Formats: sequence, structure tokens, C-alpha cells
Amino acid sequence: MSRNSCADGLVLATLEGKPFLVANGVQTVSYEYLNLAQEIPALKAAGVTRYRLSPHSCDMVQVANTFRGILDGALSVAETLGRLETLPLEAPFSNGFHHGQPGHG
Repeated sequence: MSRNSCADGLVLATLEGKPFLVANGVQTVSYEYLNLAQEIPALKAAGVTRYRLSPHSCDMVQVANTFRGILDGALSVAETLGRLETLPLEAPFSNGFHHGQPGHG
């Protein structure tokens, strides 16, 4: 991959050179991978019953199985995050938008 691209598309950066978006010809998405695994217990408690995974160029079967594990109660948040962090991803996780702030916390 070139410096300005990744497996998911063309990386667009801020003026400071920080990766910000990825354009893949069909859509423009965040450069970072939204990961709400930490929030699954609270989302379930709030009555959320449908969850969407956005496909990326990684082992999406492993991603889906990992989220199925936490949704079914077979995996804890820590186990889920541990499994997701072992994936060879090109970008960092983020969840700040869910909390009204930038980044991942």
C-alpha cells in the first residue's frame, strides 16, 4: 500500500498530516475503526437489540464471532477487546463520537 492508501481505500489527512477519512469510491468513512465493545453492556441495558458491523479489510468472520460472543454473554468486555486488539488492523480504534469527544477511551 502507498502512504496515501490502505486496504480500505484512499486515506485523506488533515493539514497536519493526521489520517482522518478513508474514501473507497462508494463512500467516505472515518479513518479510525469505531469500536463500541466497551459500550455493549450499557447499550443492551438501554434496550438496543440491533448492532451493525461495518466491513473492513480484516478477518470480519473473527470480528463478527467476537461481537457475537459479547452479545451472547460468552465473552467479557476485556476478553472482547483483547481479541479485537489482536487483529492486524491498519488504523486505531475510536469510540469518542459515542461519548461526544474525539478519540478512544
